[in-house]
Amino acid sequence: MFFTRNSGEGTDYSFNFLTKKYSISSTNELDENVKPKTEWKAIKLDKLVTFKTFTKPYTLKINDITL
Repeated sequence: MFFTRNSGEGTDYSFNFLTKKYSISSTNELDENVKPKTEWKAIKLDKLVTFKTFTKPYTLKINDITL
């Protein structure tokens, strides 16, 4: 989850490698009038990611998002 304290905006990513989809949820914790939004996108991978292939943090890149 990425959160900006001064504006209250937050973004959360959730990845499902079995379905090859991920969601991007955005919200505003300081403004009750802003409804949370969730957008689903496809994961573009050449090969399946496993714990053995995902060895170092911040080395896996999925659709412009670094994990």
